[in-house]
Amino acid sequence: MKKPNFFIVGAPKCGTHAMYTFLKAHPEIFMPERKEFQYFATDLVRGTQYELSEEEYLSYFRIAKDEKRLGEASTWYLYSKKAASNIKKFNPHAKIIVMLRHPIEMMYSYW
Repeated sequence: MKKPNFFIVGAPKCGTHAMYTFLKAHPEIFMPERKEFQYFATDLVRGTQYELSEEEYLSYFRIAKDEKRLGEASTWYLYSKKAASNIKKFNPHAKIIVMLRHPIEMMYSYW
């Protein structure tokens, strides 16, 4: 079964959604319709969100065909102390794209 080999993480209002959208449109990249899995952020409280099993998580990538890269985007991985190490255990060759923005500019974008 194919596993994601890159992850987009970042603070809100830092372009993570735009990056997800641009990469999803690329013919050699597969991005599932769902975002914000939070699957690897095992140390964060998920509230009412259902915790996925590995099989359920990977099921979102089953429809990938011959794309060279499979990715997912979850801003919460930036806040997790365990996400990076969990991703490394899951796929040691995975890349993590971190998107950041100056905090003051980020605040202006909320208005």
